[in-house]
Amino acid sequence: MKSKISFFNKTIFKKNVTLYWPIWGIYSLIVVIMQPGLVWLFNNMDYFSNGYADEMKFRDLMDTLRFENYVVLIAFAALLAGMALYSYMYNNKSANMIHSLPVDRTQLYGTTIISGLAFLIVPLFGAALLSTLLCLIYTIPGIGYVWLWFFVMAALAIIAFSIVSICALFTGHIVVLPMYVVAVNLLSWIVYYLISVVITTFGFGVTTLGSNAEDLAGVFCPIQCFNDNLSWAYHYSDTGELVDISLTGVEFLLLYLVLAVVFYAAAYVIYRKRKIEQAGDFLTVNWVKPIFRGVVGIFGAIFGAMLVREVLLDTRIGCGMPLFVCMLLIIGAICYFAADMFIKKSFHVFKKKNWLGCGVFSVVVLVAFFGMYALANKYENEVPKLADIEQAEIQLGYEITLYGEAAAPILEIQKDILAQADYIESRVSDGDRYYNMVRISYQLKDGDTITRRYALSQEDEKLNAIYKKIVLLEQDEENYLVNTFGKNYANITTFYGGSLEAYFINPEDREKEDYYPDKNYDSKNIDAVQAKEIYEAILADIKAGTLMKYNIYGGKYIYEEDVYTRGADKYYGSTEVHIMLDYLLSEDASDKKTNGSTSDKYYGDVVEDQEYVDYQRQRSVYLTIGPDCEHVINKLVELELVESVGHIWWGDAEELLK
Repeated sequence: MKSKISFFNKTIFKKNVTLYWPIWGIYSLIVVIMQPGLVWLFNNMDYFSNGYADEMKFRDLMDTLRFENYVVLIAFAALLAGMALYSYMYNNKSANMIHSLPVDRTQLYGTTIISGLAFLIVPLFGAALLSTLLCLIYTIPGIGYVWLWFFVMAALAIIAFSIVSICALFTGHIVVLPMYVVAVNLLSWIVYYLISVVITTFGFGVTTLGSNAEDLAGVFCPIQCFNDNLSWAYHYSDTGELVDISLTGVEFLLLYLVLAVVFYAAAYVIYRKRKIEQAGDFLTVNWVKPIFRGVVGIFGAIFGAMLVREVLLDTRIGCGMPLFVCMLLIIGAICYFAADMFIKKSFHVFKKKNWLGCGVFSVVVLVAFFGMYALANKYENEVPKLADIEQAEIQLGYEITLYGEAAAPILEIQKDILAQADYIESRVSDGDRYYNMVRISYQLKDGDTITRRYALSQEDEKLNAIYKKIVLLEQDEENYLVNTFGKNYANITTFYGGSLEAYFINPEDREKEDYYPDKNYDSKNIDAVQAKEIYEAILADIKAGTLMKYNIYGGKYIYEEDVYTRGADKYYGSTEVHIMLDYLLSEDASDKKTNGSTSDKYYGDVVEDQEYVDYQRQRSVYLTIGPDCEHVINKLVELELVESVGHIWWGDAEELLK
């Protein structure tokens, strides 16, 4: 007895396969080239005859099974298949003809879904089958991973085509379909950037919403979610041997498979109620139309108002909150009616009913904006608890990193800045362009990050106390040594040499009036032995606190008697002396590796990689010294690199070492 309900029609399926063969044919060719084709190529290269190890064969196989190679391909193929298979709904003539056939909508929808999945999954099955045969021919281990790859790819195909199917039923225009598919994939990021723009603009010092918010936006962007999270995880022993491979991102795959089932069911319900005459409509689901107008209006209002605000600020016109709210409502209304024009395919939308709807929409826009504005204030005043901090960083002249409870001074500095927030913002908004950017960042124990950037006006008496705390951190001996030479500065033993750069003044010219010693700039090479001795002298001057003032906070700022003065003006006039040293950064536990990298082991070619490790640890340091850097100057004289302090400095500077 014939079933009353059928989800498949053989004739329509054959028509789909024969009519749209270029789509699944080209897709199949690409899949075969990317997977079994590469496996065959890798196993027929010249080095195969030289003892192609099983480990290398396996590694090459796994390289062809990388999921990120296929995520975008499957998404694009699903879109093309959907545009082809659902195209009959977007033309009145085709829609009437298809729906006049002796098949119901259940058969039409079911056959379309089966056709689309067949286009996407059958080529993947063929690629997996060919790869299995090649594994048997070339004795490549890992056939199980080939079929695990196939099931994951099939799941991705099911998910991708579900997104295309639900989008296809929401519109009656084939050109709009890819726009909807792109919007669904990017919707989470559009919402994220909308909120981010408001919060970073109105939240003092706020630059990002934090890593957790970014991760959440990435999870709800299907292509990015799978590209970032779906991968093979390689597990190695302490000796570098591969012991296991696992699949990561399975939880996201299962989540989206559940959503795919919901999408297919929703698309079926929509299709059952769809009117044939809706072919050509921008949007076919009535209850979605006010949501569409509202979403487009809110996005357009906020992004548009923010753009106009930036233009007004750049032209020094200014943009206070009342003016911004007016622009928000005006631009929002324009976007609202523009969206309605697309929906109705008409310019006659300025009717009484629509004006009432626009009024309700304006209230929604204000609620959404001021909600984000309140959130901006929350972000602005967000200061983590000391117990929650894994590490904290602050940067003015250079980056300082403090860990755990040692991060308390950075917290104190941020609180001091927030206490002056209104004053600092008023200086910048009044056109002050002479400021320094202070970056403060926290890595919390829960994995989240908090980053703030503050524009502090230079040489401002009200901000001197804040600057002083930052500069004191920069002048701290340990902080400066770690920043300059690395955390293992005390264990550096290998130096390659360097150079001394200075204005070597002709003593005879010093008696001339208004002599400006900038004509005889020169440099001298420093050998490895001299470099080590100069390094030790540099350490001594850092401990004495004399060298830091020439190398931190914008070049030559020092703190003296609660007033900023330029070290250059007081200490060494118009001449400068620089020392550059090349050295090998001391090795710590993080640098240690087994002989030969893991990838080398797979290729059966264990090599010594110490030379590469040493190359990675090579560093150079470039420092400015002043005439009161006693230990360095004496060492330069002792090594006969200079005759005396008067050789490179002159005038009052010569008195500093007496």
